[in-house]
Order: sequence, then structure tokens, then C-alpha cells
Amino acid sequence: EMAGKEAIVMILDTSPTMAQLVPSFNKSRLELGKEIIIERIEEEIFFYLKRDWIGLMAIGNQPDLDETSTQNVSTVYDISPPSEEAIKSIKDVNVSDQGGNFFDALEEAIDTLEKKIGKKKYAKKLYLITDGESKTDGDENSKKLISSLIRSNAVLNIICTGFFNDGDQASAETPNQKSTREI
Repeated sequence: EMAGKEAIVMILDTSPTMAQLVPSFNKSRLELGKEIIIERIEEEIFFYLKRDWIGLMAIGNQPDLDETSTQNVSTVYDISPPSEEAIKSIKDVNVSDQGGNFFDALEEAIDTLEKKIGKKKYAKKLYLITDGESKTDGDENSKKLISSLIRSNAVLNIICTGFFNDGDQASAETPNQKSTREI
């Protein structure tokens, strides 16, 4: 990997549960996720890291943003150097009326990185911003995802918004949240 060059795909969960308010921030889970992404893009622009590439995807249907979306995964901003257009694109993302499987989104993000970056010397990074309540399909998909990450030499970072929705509520953890935490 070349020093400092990164190819990043940020994947935002837009399932209906992302509309829930996180009381300590007085914002929805989706708003917090969008802020995280916007801050990252602004950092890239501010530090003039045009050598880096960034792409944005949404889990959940976003027909206004991407008419080619598959498996409830939409491309919000095609992987390219960071720009004001990327910020505008993420601001246009809304909570969807149905969720999607984040394993499908991660597999699609890996495929996108491999197609766009190929053998170029970039550090490949994926950021999944979720509340951990999206459909997962269990252990078999986890193993397939781990294999894909290893094969593509990509690093996965999971950022959870409202994971326990203020305070320690581990006893209320859903099975999907448990499998997200275990990845």
C-alpha cells in the first residue's frame, strides 16, 4: 500500500430504526451517522487529501438517489476524490421505508473497491455506520464477509449509532446487534 493513499467506502444504514432519537444527542441515529460521514469528507477536503478516494452507499431503498440500487443497497456517491458534491449527496439521504442486509452492502462495497481501485496501491477501508438492527442472515454470511475482507485486503470499521440508545442496556441487545458486535 502506498503511504497515505486511501480508498474509502462509507456505508450508511437507512433502515426505519435509524429514525429513532438518541436522547443524549437529541438527534436521530441517521442524523448522527450523516454527521460522521460529513465530518470525514470535510476532513479530506480541508487537508486537501485529493489523492484519497471516497464512496458512499446506503443500506435501504433510496430510489431518488440511485435507480440502479440492488438488494436494497444504493450508491449515493460513486467512489472518486472527495468533494462538496459528496457532502450534498449524503445530506440528501433519508430514512428508508425498509431496511436491507448489511452483509449484502459490505459485499457490494468490497466489489466496488476492487473494480474501481483494482491493484492500485491504496489502503482499502470500509466504514459501516449502523444501529446494528439491520437484517444479517447469521454466521454463514459473517464467514463469507471475513473471507472477502481478507481476499481484498480491506479493513472494516463499524460505527454504531444509538447502539444501546443511552446507557448500558446490554440485556436488551438484539441478536443482530450481538452479531454486529462480534464481527
